[in-house]
Order: sequence, then C-alpha cells, then structure tokens
Amino acid sequence: MAGNRGGGVSRFDGNCFVNYTTINGLTNNIVVSVAEDKNGYLWFGTNEGLTVLKGFKKDGPADSAKQGNSQLLTADNEVSNTGIAEHYAPVFEKYNFRNGYPIRDVNTNSMYIDSTGVVWAGTADRLITFDYSKLNKNIELPHVVLNAVKIGGEKVC
Repeated sequence: MAGNRGGGVSRFDGNCFVNYTTINGLTNNIVVSVAEDKNGYLWFGTNEGLTVLKGFKKDGPADSAKQGNSQLLTADNEVSNTGIAEHYAPVFEKYNFRNGYPIRDVNTNSMYIDSTGVVWAGTADRLITFDYSKLNKNIELPHVVLNAVKIGGEKVC
C-alpha cells in the first residue's frame, strides 16, 4: 500500500489500484507516512493523526470494536482488488485529537515501529509514541434509554 497526498492510500494487486479514503475510515486523505507492525497491521500517518488498517472483514461494513482479529483477511494478502472490493470492507481504527489522543499533523516519512510494536511518529510540534498493545478497549455497547423526544421544545413522545 502507498499513501498519497489527497487521495488516501492505494493498494496495487499487480493488475490494478484501489484507493481507500476518509469514506472508508482514514483520518484524512493526505497520507504522509506508512509503516507495518509485527502483526501485519498497516499504520498511516496523516494531517489529522494515525489510522491503522487491521485487515479486511468479509461481507459488510467494518465494526472493529466487535471484530475478532482471527476473522480478518490481513492487509497484506493475495486476494485481488476486485475480490476485496466485491466481498470485503477495510477495518480501520483512528487515533487522533478527536477521540482523545494527542496526535495530529504527522510529518512526512516520520513513522517508525520498534521491535516491541510501539509506533513512533514525528508531528508538527513533538515526537509521539503510541503503544497499541496497551490500549484498553471497551467493546461493550452502552445501554441507551430515551426518556423523551422533543422537537422545537415540544414533546413528541
């Protein structure tokens, strides 16, 4: 996969390219750094933080919070782009200032993943480290109850 300035990331299967953009889950379409970790995940540095491509989920939109990694087709696979486009959806996770991580403005070619899996990235104002293995993800869906619905200040139900 290759990042590009404005078009997201491109995957070449030997015959054709397919592009993945913010519509598919990237934090930003300006991808300036790419690195692969020991799990085969592809990390993309953008103007708005980090995005990790964990792989491709068969049939339907990605729900990375519930998706088991063993069910994913890895990012580096032999399936053609046509096969992926027809039967798989990319599983992206975003890490940036919008969801609580102090990551933005990753510099061009500034990412490195060390032997322990820690992502290092130079940004506009600092060097950040991001240890994906230390994330404590809550995969439980919240219990939501609506007590009332109002439109224009008037209760409709």
